[in-house]
Amino acid sequence: MDTGAVGRIFSYGVVSRLYFHLPVLFVFLLLRDYGILAVEVLLAVYGVSLTLASWAGQSLPATLSQRAVIAFGEALKAVGLVLIVVSTSYWAAFAGQILAGVGFGLTAGRETALLRAVAPPDRATVLQGNLQSYIFLSTLVGGVLGAVLFTWAQSLPFLASIASILVAAAIVAAVREPARTSAPAGAASASASTGEPGRRSGRGIWVSYYVVSRALAMALFVGFLPYLFFVQMELPVAWFGVVLGLYSVTAFLSARYVSRAGQVIGNLTAAVLSALLILVAVLLFAQGSRAAGLIGIAVLGLGAGGIRPLGLAGLRLAELAPDVRARLLLRQEQLFGLVNAAALVLGGVILANLSFRDTMIAFAIGFAVFAAGFAAAIWMSRSRVGASDAARR
Repeated sequence: MDTGAVGRIFSYGVVSRLYFHLPVLFVFLLLRDYGILAVEVLLAVYGVSLTLASWAGQSLPATLSQRAVIAFGEALKAVGLVLIVVSTSYWAAFAGQILAGVGFGLTAGRETALLRAVAPPDRATVLQGNLQSYIFLSTLVGGVLGAVLFTWAQSLPFLASIASILVAAAIVAAVREPARTSAPAGAASASASTGEPGRRSGRGIWVSYYVVSRALAMALFVGFLPYLFFVQMELPVAWFGVVLGLYSVTAFLSARYVSRAGQVIGNLTAAVLSALLILVAVLLFAQGSRAAGLIGIAVLGLGAGGIRPLGLAGLRLAELAPDVRARLLLRQEQLFGLVNAAALVLGGVILANLSFRDTMIAFAIGFAVFAAGFAAAIWMSRSRVGASDAARR
């Protein structure tokens, strides 16, 4: 294992997630008098652009290294943020969100693929879980500092994010990426027969868990909790970042220890519990009180922090050939972008026409149906596999 490359990838992951602007993005756009639904659409454009860019990224020449594509994506993110912060019109901000989304779409899944290229598969899974926990911690630091910077000047969080993005691009560009090798024909065909996310492997079910759970959690964090605390509760922006930081603290703890919990109680049980925590958080937000909101943020972090480690464990990536694994991870991020955008727009329509409480109730009902379906689908998939194994014996 190339420890130097692993260290640089870790550094890239942490620095690139110093999103100083993210907790105040909603407030920044709202203060420009765009309107609630228009702001939610702006946030949703990011997710759609992410998806379209990741699809286009599959057509990039195979000769391009992962690090080169990631560095280019980071540069596009920086340009997008520049457009947003200097924009004087809605459509300039719209274009900035498109560029930022395209940039993230080009990097989506490649960080994990790069990590697995420099570390053994079993070790890479552990490293990915550890990296995810530090990413949440990085988000916490960036969010708190970004809120403070926002009170000094509204542009400062964006400028700080642009600086961190450029540093992250320089770090990943310095990673020594091993030469790509073609998998043996037999291994490739074997992986193709069992590795695609379909009904037989059960991977499609775990993809849906990752996509829907993460999309809802991110939509709440970016597009609706800022409304609850800044607009409805009139919380000062300086405290706003600290309050949202509760999410990052509990998410960090969850991501750090959820894999151990999964080994004890099983990944399915842990995943269902994480989904239930997200559901409880949404219901707490619906109460509209400051106390319920603070508890809800902590609970949401506990549920959301386990999504990626549990989702990756359920996908059993070590069993897949590198090309199949990369396609699967990319597909996850594509679907996440679309579902996240749908949640933002749908929630924005409800919020603009009804109330925040109605928005949360709608989210709670939809997510409860999904969580029940996820648990049932995994159980039935395991039952079919068990019956098949018994028949062969």
